[in-house]
Amino acid sequence: MQTFVAYAGAPTPAEEVASAVQRVEARYAPRWSTLPHRHEAHAMGDSSGNSSGNSSGDWLRTGLVLWQGPAASRWPAWASQGRVTVASLYAPVGYERVVAAEPLATAPLRLAEHLHHHPAAIEELCPPFVCGRLDSASGRLTLHTDALGVGRLFEVRTPGGWVWSNRPEAALAFAGLPARADEFGWQHIAVADELFGHVTAYEGVRTVDAATTIDWDSRSGRLAVSAIDTVLSWAAADPRAESGDLVEAAADQLTTIARSVTRLYADRPVVDLTGGRDSRLVAAAFLAAGADLTLHTHDALPGDLVTARELVALLPDPPEHRIEHVASGGIGAPPSWEAMANARAWHAFAEGLRPFSYLHYRAPESLDAARPLAIGGAGGEVAHGFFYTARRAEWEALGRHAMLAAFAESIVSRFAPAPGADPGARTALRAHIEGTLRDIADRGYPDASVLDVFYLRERIRRWGSTGERPGVVSPLFATSFLRACLSLTPTQRSANELHRALTRRLAPQWADVPYFPAERPANEPGRPKPVAPRLIRVGDAVDRDAINSLLSDASAWSAAFDTPLVRRLWADSVGGRTDARSERVLRAAVWRGAFTDHLAALAGETVTRPVVPWAPTAVDRRPIVLEAPVVTQVPAPAAKGGANSVASPRAVAAGTLWPERAGAAPPRVDRSSALRLDLERVTELQAESARIVTRRVARGLASSPVWTHVRHTPTGTLIRRAAASARRRGLRF
Repeated sequence: MQTFVAYAGAPTPAEEVASAVQRVEARYAPRWSTLPHRHEAHAMGDSSGNSSGNSSGDWLRTGLVLWQGPAASRWPAWASQGRVTVASLYAPVGYERVVAAEPLATAPLRLAEHLHHHPAAIEELCPPFVCGRLDSASGRLTLHTDALGVGRLFEVRTPGGWVWSNRPEAALAFAGLPARADEFGWQHIAVADELFGHVTAYEGVRTVDAATTIDWDSRSGRLAVSAIDTVLSWAAADPRAESGDLVEAAADQLTTIARSVTRLYADRPVVDLTGGRDSRLVAAAFLAAGADLTLHTHDALPGDLVTARELVALLPDPPEHRIEHVASGGIGAPPSWEAMANARAWHAFAEGLRPFSYLHYRAPESLDAARPLAIGGAGGEVAHGFFYTARRAEWEALGRHAMLAAFAESIVSRFAPAPGADPGARTALRAHIEGTLRDIADRGYPDASVLDVFYLRERIRRWGSTGERPGVVSPLFATSFLRACLSLTPTQRSANELHRALTRRLAPQWADVPYFPAERPANEPGRPKPVAPRLIRVGDAVDRDAINSLLSDASAWSAAFDTPLVRRLWADSVGGRTDARSERVLRAAVWRGAFTDHLAALAGETVTRPVVPWAPTAVDRRPIVLEAPVVTQVPAPAAKGGANSVASPRAVAAGTLWPERAGAAPPRVDRSSALRLDLERVTELQAESARIVTRRVARGLASSPVWTHVRHTPTGTLIRRAAASARRRGLRF
């Protein structure tokens, strides 16, 4: 993994810059298995700010530093010629479209020079890509980000200038600033599990936008920032007239990318092939380019494997096809895992940039662990309406303002399907999304296509791990492909017209094979049914005491959450009563609390959170009898009837879920109250049986194709209202 730092600003003593470099190395030393090679280039000056370009000065105005581990590709990450130095993050797949005949040894210098004079050429490269060019003679520093902003570059403003890095903590360490949580960014994460706009998880660190050029001139002491309006450049003037040309341009760039991968990487490309649209198109591009590749399919979804085998059998000279067995679903207990340890490790590895959906996975132990070339189909979602809903056509018929408001609400509802985040955070995020949609619509997108551009502008560059390390290639990030996607009508997207046209152009044998699962019936004869995925709850984690202690310490996580609701969900999760939507809220709260611990560790502080052990509640399985039961201390809150109401008796172990409930005396129970208690137990059992039946019916309805057609009809509206009313009365389904 690479760590990159660039700086510019007021003249700084050389020893201070050296100390800044050492701070970065000290920060990352525990995360590197071996110390990477460090490259440095600086432009000298004097205390008055004059650039000298020689190495005898004691004052520095700007520079580049790159820590480079084992090379992921043949592309030189650090190249120098005379007084010009170029540092590259990621390999610029498709660079041949800009500097076609240049040898790899000098290609970085030629590419950076071309981008310096023609910034729009960045659209010819397949993201991710970031590069910095330093002319130490003139003290000129230029930075470029790719056309989608998938390549990571963060900016920190200091009293004397600026620091840029591909890692937020590296920028803060170099600047000598403390790492603090950005509560506004964490509001985004609490609601949507991702970040929007320019905010990050760290206070004072902002994301540099897509297709941006940053130019620093040491002689004048001026910083100029410019950006290509990609939203405008993606729009086709006349999509119908240009459709054939757009398909041809997309096919040409996809095959160029495939050939470029074989030049840039020594590894034989391994391309995933499933039954879906995107992987088929990527594989077709590599086949059309004549690449020596291996196709890879896993059998987690049987339909994927059946379709992939059918596709391979259609090829006259099929490449190697590897099939990997992946265990999925099941009803057994999930493997043991620790939520708090996992979350802290992910923050140390990804610095707040991984989504909390990774909570039950273990993070890599080091930043420089060797990983193979990964080729995927990210970006293809733009051609099939990722944010579209069944009510799209209805909303498009509304006025512009109402349409955008409806789209914004549908996006937020998709991100946050269950309550738990602070309502103010949800409202603020909705306002940001609606404002972004309005800006996109102003650039020539009058209908649901604003949702596809929003996906490109906001989600694709901030979510996922494509930009996390070198060696991840997503051919469908190609600008020509994206332009063709955005020229489609919603009907064409639903019919997969672009994917089919490009596949017919690149691998004609595959064009008419139905996609799985979109175009194959779920009950196709002879097709085995996949096992339903297992719900892994936060309450399943083995470190329940640590989670319980965290959730008891509201100061560590509650700023963006509904604290009482999160605590109720935690109790439900431990009891196995939550669904996947509720578990998102718990994961977000644990993720946020673990980030507080991570920041404390960075500052060398010890977390002194009170230990509040989790207390398991034994299930009462005695037969119902009308006798006075033996009642032990009850940690649960009083029943809804008020302070004098008597709770249902449950035998519990010592301890309590929350500190404020400790010390409560066991209630006194007489024979008359015992009758009332047992009647309440009967009612609870009946209610629980009703809940189980209701949940089963609801899940069956939700998974059936009937609900897709009924959902937005008057009948569906009545069903949804009834469901909402039931949830308000305690029925969760």
